[in-house]
Amino acid sequence: MKIIVYTGSFNPITNGHVFTMKAAIDAVNADKGLFVMVHEKYLIKKMYLKNKSAFVLPDETRKHLISAVCENDDRFDFGGRQIGGPNPSTIKTLNSIKNKYKDSQIYLLMGADKLRNLSKWEDSLDILNNYNIILATRKNYNVDEIINNDEMLSKYKNNFTLVYPPVEALNISSSDVREKVLANEPYDSLMPLKAYEILKQVNKLLGQVKNLDLTMKKKKMKIVFHKIY
Repeated sequence: MKIIVYTGSFNPITNGHVFTMKAAIDAVNADKGLFVMVHEKYLIKKMYLKNKSAFVLPDETRKHLISAVCENDDRFDFGGRQIGGPNPSTIKTLNSIKNKYKDSQIYLLMGADKLRNLSKWEDSLDILNNYNIILATRKNYNVDEIINNDEMLSKYKNNFTLVYPPVEALNISSSDVREKVLANEPYDSLMPLKAYEILKQVNKLLGQVKNLDLTMKKKKMKIVFHKIY
């Protein structure tokens, strides 16, 4: 069995994520594609590091959105949360999935924009030695040049598979959805229908949202934290 692991915030899941997963599944003829989300504590930390104030969908809501998307394609499945909580570990997550799906071939799906930093990841060698990587990229992005110019990556060139999702998919981001939600602008074209309908329920509760004041390194930011379940 071939299984693709797509890790991310999915805050929220978008058509871009879905089209990318479909392209990856088709490229390697995979049997299953797992959407594995990061912990909400990591998301809050991530927003702080980017010095941005935006909403963070809690784990339960993001799980519900992803599960709704998976109902439309029997090759999709919700893969749970990344191991590590506020400090997610890709290698521990992959190893856990490999242990669950014994004798399966596991692929890590990621955007090619992360390739330049891959060799700097703490567990990059473990990942490259044990797993194949699918890179979602644009046709004009020179992946080969990046790999060939990296001493570590060049040794594992055969581990990489390139996929080319529709250009419109690569142009859709979760931040686009969040911005439109907060601006009360239409965003139905950016998300799968079932997920959109669920997020609309969240949007209706904007007036009842609880603002969390977080103090990190003596700096404060407000995160709109939506709970509907």
